[in-house]
Amino acid sequence: LGNTKPLNGSLFCFLPMSISSCLPVHLNAHFLVDDSRKHLDKLPNLGEWNPTVAEHILVPSYIDLILKARDHVDGSKETIKWFYNLFPNLTSDETSEASSLKINHLLYEHLINENYPILLDKRCIANGEV
Repeated sequence: LGNTKPLNGSLFCFLPMSISSCLPVHLNAHFLVDDSRKHLDKLPNLGEWNPTVAEHILVPSYIDLILKARDHVDGSKETIKWFYNLFPNLTSDETSEASSLKINHLLYEHLINENYPILLDKRCIANGEV
């Protein structure tokens, strides 16, 4: 919690790749990558592999992180800022190789459609500075 500056995470496929995750965390998954490990790859019979991994594994895991992080907001300006820095900008993935995964759009789509309790309420800010 000490650092409230937004972080730029990377994709990992067991080892780091030079692809931004477009989120403030590193994402490790069994991505289909090219031989150089510098690009997400597509194969004719596995073309939807990477987007499927993103939608069914990465996005639900990130939602779990957001929900658990919400419990750590104590009302201080620092923890509120830290919490809201977990939410990506919808356009931040447009220039990344990870844009084909549509993680940011899928994240917000899932948050809205499933009605997750992600907004801070009186309980979260009752004892803080705000």
